[in-house]
Order: sequence, then structure tokens, then C-alpha cells
Amino acid sequence: MRYLVAMSGGVDSSAAAYLLLKQGHCVEGAIMRLSPFSDGSDVRSAEAVCRELGINLRVLDLRAEFERYVIGPFCDQYLRCRTPNPCVFCNNKLKFGAFLDHALAEGFDGMATGHYAAITERNGRYAVSVAACAEKDQSYFLWDLDQRALSKTVFPLCGAGSKDEVRRLVKDAGLPVYSRGDSQDICFVPDGEYGDFIREHTGADQPEGDFVDEDGKVLGRHKGLLNYTIGQRRYLNVAAGRRIFVIGKDAEKNTVTLGDGD
Repeated sequence: MRYLVAMSGGVDSSAAAYLLLKQGHCVEGAIMRLSPFSDGSDVRSAEAVCRELGINLRVLDLRAEFERYVIGPFCDQYLRCRTPNPCVFCNNKLKFGAFLDHALAEGFDGMATGHYAAITERNGRYAVSVAACAEKDQSYFLWDLDQRALSKTVFPLCGAGSKDEVRRLVKDAGLPVYSRGDSQDICFVPDGEYGDFIREHTGADQPEGDFVDEDGKVLGRHKGLLNYTIGQRRYLNVAAGRRIFVIGKDAEKNTVTLGDGD
């Protein structure tokens, strides 16, 4: 089989490419240029891995699509006081959309990624299943994939027992990325400051308003809805006499609701 592997320059996608090669498949890599804020280190890392593996690397410039399908909807939903998951947007439209379109148009049998997930097939219907490594399982990110994507995708890490096992595999293969850390934040907001990003990207700002409890009692003043996410405990500056966190936001009333979850 001929597969195009979605490379990120990290450990997992490198392991996926290596495993497919070991299984005897014809493999090429492709890395998507998505974020306009990337410093290019991911591309350089992917190039180094592909050189070591002896495979070709394609660079797909999807920055315009990323802005349209990921950054734009993320900002829009955040401004509506929702908590969007941009990875779901990206998976649906880009990783398993535009990327797969490119792979099939170029004559590949399918694509592969370094996700910790599995795909099962029954009576011609495909479904995402939990990976062997429950701690790293990413199947919940992939719930929205359609039958076309599932039927043309493989997840070589579906049977990996742990991330340490995958790191050892990559190290033993002589690939230069075995010590790279896992990405923790949204790729286009690496410092995690969503409010600052949205203000800078859209020009939007939101006025101060009230912190309230679940009964509507005013507890203090907030610094604008953009600065708070559901579940946030830090930087509230409210003396409530107990541990509290953000449990809701109301754009119409410009309030942030705090509670202890009980």
C-alpha cells in the first residue's frame, strides 16, 4: 500500500512513518503549514526525520484554509462565550479533509497520522475506537470523521502500549526527534493566552462586568469575558472563602458565573 503520512516534526508522526516502512508499505511524508505564527521549526524537524527515513517530504501550504476553518470559527465561538475545540475543526476540514484530498489526488491509497486511536470496520461501516494506550487515547478528537476519511486512514500507533514505548522506538530507529516534548497548548496560541490572541487577531474587546454566583449575587468585577475559560481557578481575585472556579459565562449579561461545582 502507498501511504502519505501527516508529519508534524514530532515523535508520534515520526513513529507512524517508521512503522509503516517496517511493514513494507510505500511511504511519503507531508507536513501542513497551518499557523501563520509558526517559526518553521516543525518543518525543519520533519525534514530531518524524512531524510533519516529516506522518504520524500511534501509541504502543503494550508494557511488560508486554517484561517477560514479553524482560527475564524475559534474566535467567533469564543466571543460567543463557548469553549471551542479547534482540533476538531482542524481534523474535519484539514487533516482528514484537505490533506486526504491531496493524498488521493496524488495516487496514494490512503493517509496515516500519529494519533493514538484505532479504526474498526463492521459490515462495511467504519468507526473510531479507543487506542491500546488509554492514557494517550485521542479517539475523542476524531468523533466527527466521516466514512470516507475513516476508510482511507490508518493509525499505526493504535497498538502502542505507552508514549515511552513510542519514544524508545523512535530513538532506536535513529530519528532525531525522540526527545521532543508533547505539544500542550493550541498550536496557534502557544502561550495559552486566548484572550490576548483574540483581541489581537480580531480587534474585538469586551468591557468589564460582574462576577456572580449561581444565585446571581455579585461577587466582584471581571476584566472582560475573553480573559476567562470554563474551569479556570486562577487569577479570579475573588475572596469567596472557598475554592471556586468559572462555571459559566453569559455574553448577553456580560457576567462570569463562579461556583464550587457542588
